[in-house]
Amino acid sequence: MDLYTSFRAVSDHSRPPFDPEIIGALNFGYREVIRSVSAVRSELFSTFRSNWSIPANTYEIDVSVLDPPLMRPIRLLVGNQSGSNRAIIFRYRALHHQEYEAAEISQTSGTFNTILYDVLQGRFPGATTTTATTVQSGSPLVLADVSKFPPGTFFTMPLPPRQPLQGVGAVAQPGTIDPYYGYIQSRTLNTGQSQVITVPGIPSFATIPVGTVVTALARTIIRLANPPGQAQTGQLWYQYRPPRLVNLSEVIDPIIAEHQDMLLYYAFSQYFSAVNDNEASSWLQKAQLLKSELMQDVEPLSGQNSEALDSDLWGLG
Repeated sequence: MDLYTSFRAVSDHSRPPFDPEIIGALNFGYREVIRSVSAVRSELFSTFRSNWSIPANTYEIDVSVLDPPLMRPIRLLVGNQSGSNRAIIFRYRALHHQEYEAAEISQTSGTFNTILYDVLQGRFPGATTTTATTVQSGSPLVLADVSKFPPGTFFTMPLPPRQPLQGVGAVAQPGTIDPYYGYIQSRTLNTGQSQVITVPGIPSFATIPVGTVVTALARTIIRLANPPGQAQTGQLWYQYRPPRLVNLSEVIDPIIAEHQDMLLYYAFSQYFSAVNDNEASSWLQKAQLLKSELMQDVEPLSGQNSEALDSDLWGLG
């Protein structure tokens, strides 16, 4: 089903929406489906990555390029020469938790069967590369290696010093290095060159020379309290969280696709409420009914934690 066409078939009877309004409404329904499924069976949003490694004595591991994006690691299945597997279990503890700090302080050489971790998102310096050509304002960046710079990557690079105006009476101040911050909107992987389109564009006063260092500000890292003393490689099992919709041409997650009727009903309720249409409450009630059915169908043995019609949770959106 095309969500865009289905949404417009109903919404156009009220006030025809703009595309950004449709994306916002669909994301509202998208999140409701994610929360409903995760509340009873979060393991449905699970996947694995083979040949994934934890380097020796490494506390920070960049997981920004994992696809689908990591929400929490579960276990690392490590094989050995005898053919048997050993599981390293990840146990969540907040970075400032007393148990996390104790494990970090008492870290000794060796490999533990349980690793305490926290998943952090922020402006953490990550992978680096260099510009392959001179870049003028308005031109795309040509990078030597973009394998770790997928679309959406937030990055920084130094800009050349600004030149003082000639012929002015004031004494020119020493040139300073202005950092550029932006994100990669799209990239083109061609033989011999790798172009990326950045937002915002390169400033008009700047010419980026060849060899300028470009640094990714990693969005997501796993911070380990007690990393192994030797490198461990195996099959990483983790739970993911489907990313927000950005374009109307995107393919939604298959788990979400099974419940796209609920997604649309929540989207209708959000949009009609925004435009003060009195049908908003009707669509919300229908969405709540579908949410109740979803949570029972996904986990029929959930008992009192389900959203059956006689449950205390009924009506909570």
